[in-house]
Amino acid sequence: MVAENIKRGLRVGLRVHEIGDATPYQLFFAAKGKSGASFGFMQGDLAAGQKDVTKTFKKAMQVAGMQGTVIDNLVARLSMHLISNPLSSKETLSVNAALQASSDLVDQMDERILQNVYDELDRTVATAQAAGREVDPKAQVYIALWINMSGPPTKLLEWLQGKDPHLPNPVSEAPPLVDGPAMEGYLRATSYYSQNPGNFPHMLASAAAGAAAIGELAAPKLAGSMRPQTAPVAEAAPGSASDETILATLADGCGLARPMAELIRFGNARGSPRSARYWAIANFDLVSSKPRLFLFDIQERQVEAYLCAHGDGSDGPQDDGHAVRFSDKDGSHCTSLGVYECAETYSGQHGFSMRLDGLQSTNSNARSRDIVVHGASYVSPATIEQTGRIGRSNGCLALENRYVTEVVTALNGGSLLLAWHSASMARANADHPEVWSEIEPPAHVAIPALEVADARDSLAALANRILNSPKIVLARKHAQTPDDDATAYLNIVDTAAGRMAHRSSYQTAPGGHVALDCAMLAGVLALAEDHSFSVSEFCGGEHSSNSRHYAGCAVDINTIDGRPVRSSDTVTAFQAQCRKLGATEVLGPGDPGHSTHVHAAWPRP
Repeated sequence: MVAENIKRGLRVGLRVHEIGDATPYQLFFAAKGKSGASFGFMQGDLAAGQKDVTKTFKKAMQVAGMQGTVIDNLVARLSMHLISNPLSSKETLSVNAALQASSDLVDQMDERILQNVYDELDRTVATAQAAGREVDPKAQVYIALWINMSGPPTKLLEWLQGKDPHLPNPVSEAPPLVDGPAMEGYLRATSYYSQNPGNFPHMLASAAAGAAAIGELAAPKLAGSMRPQTAPVAEAAPGSASDETILATLADGCGLARPMAELIRFGNARGSPRSARYWAIANFDLVSSKPRLFLFDIQERQVEAYLCAHGDGSDGPQDDGHAVRFSDKDGSHCTSLGVYECAETYSGQHGFSMRLDGLQSTNSNARSRDIVVHGASYVSPATIEQTGRIGRSNGCLALENRYVTEVVTALNGGSLLLAWHSASMARANADHPEVWSEIEPPAHVAIPALEVADARDSLAALANRILNSPKIVLARKHAQTPDDDATAYLNIVDTAAGRMAHRSSYQTAPGGHVALDCAMLAGVLALAEDHSFSVSEFCGGEHSSNSRHYAGCAVDINTIDGRPVRSSDTVTAFQAQCRKLGATEVLGPGDPGHSTHVHAAWPRP
């Protein structure tokens, strides 16, 4: 029998792995495999033939007063392979409200599904014990997550018995005490994680959250003071937690699981030294009046957070302490996003400071722009009391004078620092650097503000609205190049599912993936308020090598209001509307190479 304290950890780890911080009482759409609509933190899938899931869904709808014919229609539409939500906004709200109202039914369903995981975990632990091995709590969390992902653990059972599991990559023999690192080694060798190594940090973060709930590790909690108090993580036995696990645990406790996963992925891909004690994340999702530079100490297993300024070029129109625009252009005074290597220290205009080397195309000009970490008098609680926010830099990461020495001393000499903004940073990709157009708006030129910054308008939400718009047609083939996974339709399907969009890979097309730009997608939706049109390309197809298509912020439109794009007053008005919505590169009939479509490109953040 799985112990109750272990069950608590399994619930937490599975919930983080499956739905993160989202409520379980709503519909989810995985857009992969043979998945349909799912709900609950165990993601009961209506298309998976699970009678209990269908029964629970119907009962919740009945309790909400829906008629039988309406319920049957909903079940039929949600019980098939779905790449997006087939329901209207009104229907979706009604279904989610019904699931919320019957949360007890959903919870009971989750527990029944979870019992199957418990049963397989019991069998796995018993198999290990019969072979003279013990499985510690952290390893049990990993095993439960793996069972939930892949089903009965046939090869894992062979490994725990001391047999060769015949995995695609070599794995050490199972030790007498199977702990977290041992399970990490096994999972890395499986086919799934060999083919999808970028998903492993999410597994680490989920397992760390589960272990923290059990009590093996205690995730840190940040106090509400201007400089949060630190909460050391309880010591684990030597070697029982990898650096990645410690970082993932600490980050999860700060709400930074996703950026830490990206930072770990980048470090692994780059081959960064595993000996670095300190890592850092500057979270520009937060307002500047909140501590938002997080310093992670692997050795002491603790995290501290500090006030941190952004560049005045990154300010939004409300001057409210939020950073909304990011750039690596010289003279922009913007903060640049991406991973930095913390370099040498020096004494300069602002005293003791540290140079930064940008490691991605989004921040590669950092050294030439003199983007550094330094102290500043305008970063202080007193400034917040007077203005409601701290002051701004010229693009540097400016800290309180009283803390700059300890932060710089910790990080200099090779630690990695990630400047993060969730709506923008997904496009950073070490393996496939973005290619930006040279046509950019002059620094400090106001661009019409779109209501995109609201968290409700996430990339996935915008993409789902495009998929469901009756006025937008998305091309499922390229006009003149081979078909691939980078058609306009599949670009939006991937984005709606929370994935990066594919770029084509031939001739001048660079391949790889990129996140579609939030402002561009909002612009496309705004255009659909007055027009119907067909989109021929987002980031796929063949364009000039420096095209903003490959940066994820350009769209090609080849029909407007049912007519092919040709020179006309309608097309001219459409182009003008694109400019009003923030597009800074608008081409069409009369421009070389654009006689049959409108090209609208938004600036890079």
